[in-house]
Amino acid sequence: MIDDELETELRGTFARAGAGIAVPQQARQRLLQRGYRRRAARRRLAVSIAAAATVAGAAVALTTLAPASPQPVVHLTAWTVSSRPDGDVVVTIRELRHPGGLARKLRADGIPASVIFGNHLNPSCRPYPGSIELTEKVFPASQPPPHVLRVTIRPSALPGGAGVQIYDGAAARQSHGRTFSIGAGLVRVSRRCTG
Repeated sequence: MIDDELETELRGTFARAGAGIAVPQQARQRLLQRGYRRRAARRRLAVSIAAAATVAGAAVALTTLAPASPQPVVHLTAWTVSSRPDGDVVVTIRELRHPGGLARKLRADGIPASVIFGNHLNPSCRPYPGSIELTEKVFPASQPPPHVLRVTIRPSALPGGAGVQIYDGAAARQSHGRTFSIGAGLVRVSRRCTG
């Protein structure tokens, strides 16, 4: 892979050396250094091409092999929020932690929400008037796995001016050696309650 110019120069040097003409040391050093630089440049180019090909291959593999998920899912140790294809939003709670983050995630998904973990309810939240049937439409029953609390929310069933509130409730469950419970209900939408 020696270029034509370097090859011509080398042939001339060898021809002079073979004819008994001494090649000056500086010229010999220049030729060697030039060859080293060219070889090093070719190696760097080959390594760069190989690295780019590896990165491109990894990107293709990740996009090809990664499972397609139509809806984004946020996973935290304490809770998970996922959207199902039918539009329902499933909140899985493993620990009563990070209520503000859960409320922000639900609001980002278009659900006015208040989340309270602990003994203190939000005094700004007012119950939404309605029947048990309305509450059951918004919160359809689901069977969670053991040691996990799950609330399914059907946003399409939320009446105008209503939001959801998730709070410590009455159904006790065991998780990570601790007992906790969760409840859900409808509240009136207000800036101080549901954001």
